[in-house]
Amino acid sequence: MIVAFRKGFSDLLTGNWWLALGIMVRTWSVYTHVELQFSDGYSVTSSSAINDPNKDGVDIRPLDVSGKEWDRLFIWDITQFGYKDESEVRLKAEKLKKDNKGYSLDDLVSIFVGKKPNDESRYFCSEVIAYLLRRKPMGVTPGQLCAKLKKMNGVRIA
Repeated sequence: MIVAFRKGFSDLLTGNWWLALGIMVRTWSVYTHVELQFSDGYSVTSSSAINDPNKDGVDIRPLDVSGKEWDRLFIWDITQFGYKDESEVRLKAEKLKKDNKGYSLDDLVSIFVGKKPNDESRYFCSEVIAYLLRRKPMGVTPGQLCAKLKKMNGVRIA
């Protein structure tokens, strides 16, 4: 599996520049998004319908994370996260997809003042991936998650 962190600088020239800049400033990180990619090329994350109504909530979809806008960490020892194999992570992700909602623009703005969305079934991308990797999910940013994973045995830069 690969944990892919999207560098916000790549979004500064798009229509979402204000969002990327806001997330980077608020989180003190170059990363604005994170995905967990399975060996079949499908990725799990949480996103909002702010720009695309088809990407609302926790979703599992094919995604190419090979571009220069992504930094990637390869997890070669999934057992350190308490799983026997990748299929167990996929099952947990499928349950999240079924049970969780997307976050709204108001929820996204709330992170700029340090609040979690009021609805407990809404998680930001880094919280979903942290939860799947059995890390403390609440309030973790993509940059914080990347730093934690880099310190672990069984994880290497891809």
